[in-house]
Amino acid sequence: MRGLLGLVVAAALVYGTSAQAMPKPVLPPAVQVPVLPPNASHQHITFTRAVFNIPEGQVWARWGSATVCDFLTEDVRWNAANQNLDGERYSSAFNDELSKAGFTLASTNLFETNNATNGLQAAALIKDVRAQFCTASEDGTNATRVFRGILVITSEWQIYDTLKREVVARIETTAGAEQRKLTDDGVPSPGGGSK
Repeated sequence: MRGLLGLVVAAALVYGTSAQAMPKPVLPPAVQVPVLPPNASHQHITFTRAVFNIPEGQVWARWGSATVCDFLTEDVRWNAANQNLDGERYSSAFNDELSKAGFTLASTNLFETNNATNGLQAAALIKDVRAQFCTASEDGTNATRVFRGILVITSEWQIYDTLKREVVARIETTAGAEQRKLTDDGVPSPGGGSK
């Protein structure tokens, strides 16, 4: 789940107050990815993109200053104009998980940018986001971009077969991460844990 906090934290710049507070998200059990048996045959799979499918104006997070964040927060409403999804971060995390599960990653091709010729493609439709962010910035400008918090995302993963030209699998997952220490961009440095 490395990098989840950094994927949507930019959207926390626009927020509004609400009479009914959203409860603090609770981390679901960790997703267990089965490991391929040794020498198992499989197709190459490439991550293509992730998109949000969240209603405009929906409360998706709570935001507050780090000093009072646990008991005094404000609602963050979804603003599609502020989504800043870093596809490279998603792709990097996706490839890391594939490698851990025993998949052989496709070699990097610097000459062709169209991967639609063979193999499988994966994309994530992000259907729900629940978060609580705390920032070191006292005035809400987040100029320092130092955060701690918890984030839970529900996604529908779609697997597309480029030869059949159809979606061959849809898998829904709910996963999350918690960053307990104030960290630049909300993402721990390499080698650091998520707690």
